[in-house]
Amino acid sequence: MLFLFRYVTEDQSGKRFYGKVESQSQWDLEKRFQEAGYRILLLEMLKSQTRTKSHSDVVLTRTSGRAKRLSRDPKSQLIQQLAILMNAGMELRVSLGILLTQESRSSRMAEFLKSLIQHIDSGESFSDALKSIKANFEAHEIAMIRAGESVGKLPQALSRLSELIIKSTRIRRAIISASFYPLFVLFAAAIIVSILTLFVIPRFEAILTEQVGPEGMPKLTAVILSVSRWSLAHWKSILIALLCLFPSLLSLRKWKRFGLLCERVFFKITILKKMVTEWNIVLFARTFGELLNCGAPLLESLQLAKGGIKNATIRQALDYVVDDLEHGISFADALRRHQVFPAMAQGLMAVGDQTGTIGEMMNRVAETYEYQLNESLQQMTKLLEPVLIVCLAVFVGSIVIGLFLPLVTLIKGFSG
Repeated sequence: MLFLFRYVTEDQSGKRFYGKVESQSQWDLEKRFQEAGYRILLLEMLKSQTRTKSHSDVVLTRTSGRAKRLSRDPKSQLIQQLAILMNAGMELRVSLGILLTQESRSSRMAEFLKSLIQHIDSGESFSDALKSIKANFEAHEIAMIRAGESVGKLPQALSRLSELIIKSTRIRRAIISASFYPLFVLFAAAIIVSILTLFVIPRFEAILTEQVGPEGMPKLTAVILSVSRWSLAHWKSILIALLCLFPSLLSLRKWKRFGLLCERVFFKITILKKMVTEWNIVLFARTFGELLNCGAPLLESLQLAKGGIKNATIRQALDYVVDDLEHGISFADALRRHQVFPAMAQGLMAVGDQTGTIGEMMNRVAETYEYQLNESLQQMTKLLEPVLIVCLAVFVGSIVIGLFLPLVTLIKGFSG
């Protein structure tokens, strides 16, 4: 007889988890949660009747089409819940069945879980099933799951993967949050300038031309009026060019030489170079460390972690490191030879390589540089705020002054 329980648990860091799970008894479920390292805050029996068919016996009809892809947050939640259930002693197939019963039939997650269960029922491993349904999982994430399966530690690998996704999401959100203010100011400035150029200035032009004439127009006013006339005559072409700009940049970004050129330009700005380097160190070190901790081989882990690097210069240097490892050179020597990362990061990685604790050392590197990245983001935001406000004030102020200069000349003429 299986009983259905509702649970609220808490891990060692204080993070809470909610869900439903089946067990033969409350005592057995409490024991499994405690052995997995979770503190039970609530454990409530919901159903006590005998189930004629367990979650592992559920037979699914073949769904048509491809399973819907998961976004980052639902993916993180799925891995987190799977880790909790499997660390509590549940098998993978049973855990997936439990998660499926909690979803509405028409939800994206339900479609995903149904397709995943079908592939597992056909004999595929969890990692192979994720690849077969083309799930929204990165190569290094599937590699972590495959490494956990190969050494019989899938629950632990899922726990590590859940932490990796959560921390990576936290970094991305911090960068997006820091970028929001300057982007908002630039967008607001573009809207203000467009309104002035296309609607306000043309009305002033008719008045100023009639009262002052082209000959008595100040130079600043003449330039502003010329720009306004040109913008009004070509506004469709300008709009099309702006709409094509973003897709064009995305296409050029895939071109390796364009990426290197942009990085050389941006790296002239010290704070941007520092932030980009710190971000890539965090991404690389955390992914590389977790892959090694899950049991993936060193060379495979390095190649997968390299794929997540956004900076073309660092990625190119890591290509040379991979070549050196294939030729028998140690990881520490290869890092020193190509100067991939700053001295402190390379030193910590070298210590981990020499002591056989490179996975643990990579996590320390990631934590250290994540703290530095947060500090750099705050510093950049504080610097950009006054600079953008001053630039916006100067730009808009110049337009306003240029429009009112002829009026001042007229007032002086009337008073004289």
